[in-house]
Amino acid sequence: MDRDPIVLGVRRLPYTVRGTFASLLIVHRSFEEAAESVGAKKTTTFKDVTFAVDLERVLVGSLYSFILALQEASATLLLRGPRP
Repeated sequence: MDRDPIVLGVRRLPYTVRGTFASLLIVHRSFEEAAESVGAKKTTTFKDVTFAVDLERVLVGSLYSFILALQEASATLLLRGPRP
C-alpha cells in the first residue's frame, strides 16, 4: 500500500492547525458575550457565532496546506520516477 499521500497530508497538518488556531484568536470575545447574554448556550455560541465567522479562515488554511502538499507530491513523483 502506497502511503505517500498520507505522509504528505500529515506533514502539512501543522499549517492547517496553526492557521485555524490563529483565526480562532482573532474572533472578538464580545461576539460570544453578546450571544451568551441573550441566553445562548456555549455550544450554540460556538456553532453559530465563532465557527460561522471562522469557517472561511479554516477553509483557506486547509486549502493552503493542500496546495503545499500538491507541490511536494509533484516533486516527489518527479524525483522518484515510475515504479518497475
